Amino acid sequence: MKPVPLVSIAIPAFNPLFFQAALQSALNQTYSNLEVIVCDDSVGDEIRRIVEDCEVPQSIRLRYVRNDRRLGFQGNLMACAQEASGDYLKLLCDDDQLLPECIKQQIEGFIDRDDVNLVIAQRQFCDGDYILLSERLENCCFSTGITLFKGEDLLGILESTLVNFLSGLSGALLRTRHALEYLPALTQVGEGFVARLDFALFACLLRRGNLVVVSQVLSLERLHPARLSNQPHVRNALATELDWLKQMLALRSGEPAPAPGWVRYMALADAVDGQPYAWEESGLGRSLSFIHTLVLSRVGDDCDSFVDLYREWLSCRTLNPAQQRLLPARLQGWAWRPRIVPIVIDSEGNSVALEDTLKSIRQQVYAAEQCLR
Repeated sequence: MKPVPLVSIAIPAFNPLFFQAALQSALNQTYSNLEVIVCDDSVGDEIRRIVEDCEVPQSIRLRYVRNDRRLGFQGNLMACAQEASGDYLKLLCDDDQLLPECIKQQIEGFIDRDDVNLVIAQRQFCDGDYILLSERLENCCFSTGITLFKGEDLLGILESTLVNFLSGLSGALLRTRHALEYLPALTQVGEGFVARLDFALFACLLRRGNLVVVSQVLSLERLHPARLSNQPHVRNALATELDWLKQMLALRSGEPAPAPGWVRYMALADAVDGQPYAWEESGLGRSLSFIHTLVLSRVGDDCDSFVDLYREWLSCRTLNPAQQRLLPARLQGWAWRPRIVPIVIDSEGNSVALEDTLKSIRQQVYAAEQCLR
């Protein structure tokens, strides 16, 4: 029986706001051979105290590293990779969370498959209050089950969309040696990636290997105002880094995809290392375009909080002046008009609140048959 490989979960910690939830999610993993590393780049002691106060399962090794000086996101990420002892590495951002089965599910994509360079899983966006947000292209589900994709084919899709629909750093599992190989060049201070570091890293990995996608949701990616991607210097770097990515992807070489927008794939269970793969082909580019169009038709496709999503939803529920003028004619054209009778329950005896409720009923564009209370 082969030994279970060691996996390192490394947390480049800076903001203590959601750090405890991120750390606890790493310690709650069901995988049996795990180390958790915290590289503290914060200005205070709150992250250190959280680490010292947490309960660590006997099966997990927890290490805390305090940086001698501020390294910034790029430097701290590199420090995490250098501290990792495992053959496989999960870089967990300090505001994200892993579901308990995450490592156990993802590591299966690497076992006995030397051609696999990256394993990702479905991720769900949530806001600072732990409320789940609507799906968007960046976290769409583009496969079923556990699927192996030809890495080079996906580079063509990434080049045409320039949207990272694969995963964020927290949702990916990679080989530690690859992180140590690529991150030094990608994270050069002042010249390296910060806004699209995950995209650039994945592109490097897929140039030389394949991708495994687990369609199950295994991580939560938190969107909130203090998030790194919302910081001014990161937003300012976005356009420049997208140009870098275009250049990187345009210079790629290797076996071309079956056709523009198409990728080769197969069920992971049918892939045997060392034997020719019986690839199937899919028009993934067209599928992503359809998903993107569908997402844009929904409310809240770019909202980072439920408050903003609800506000946008309310605005969609209000008829504009042109719609209001057309409404009477539309109602008259109905073959059948349902009769609506609201029932108001005044259990608290609050006359002001009761009047507000009755007023809202009287103001309805579609009048009630009667109101009972």
